[in-house]
Amino acid sequence: MGLAGGLTINFNLGYLQNHRPDLLVPIIQKASVAPTVIATTHDHHGQTGRMMGLAWEFKRLSASNGEVKERKIAPQFFLAHRDPNTRNHNYAIKVLQAQLNQLPRPLDLWLVDFRTKVDLKSQQCVADSKYRSSVGGYKYKLYRCS
Repeated sequence: MGLAGGLTINFNLGYLQNHRPDLLVPIIQKASVAPTVIATTHDHHGQTGRMMGLAWEFKRLSASNGEVKERKIAPQFFLAHRDPNTRNHNYAIKVLQAQLNQLPRPLDLWLVDFRTKVDLKSQQCVADSKYRSSVGGYKYKLYRCS
């Protein structure tokens, strides 16, 4: 019984979930060449948990790898909240665009499970077609901002 419990913990089988940050974070680390922002639309605590999972995975990898490059291990996160009255993300998109304008460039912006359209051309952000897919239950798009 002890062996089964140990294997369950060692192979991360104790709590199976459909979102696997351990699959997405290495992609983000490999592809990002600039400071990183990860943004998602936020409607309920489920999205909060998914972003926390990504943050914990970045922390876990940085501890296990001894990573010292801050931009690789400490992305910024942005949760675009839905307006409770209109039930859309229009105001949140404006806030995201304003925040992007204030951040130093170059910048890698990852839209993760972003469930609304956003035009990022005015922020000088261009989609990287190599990084527009899904993995581990996360849908993602990478934008390079200059």
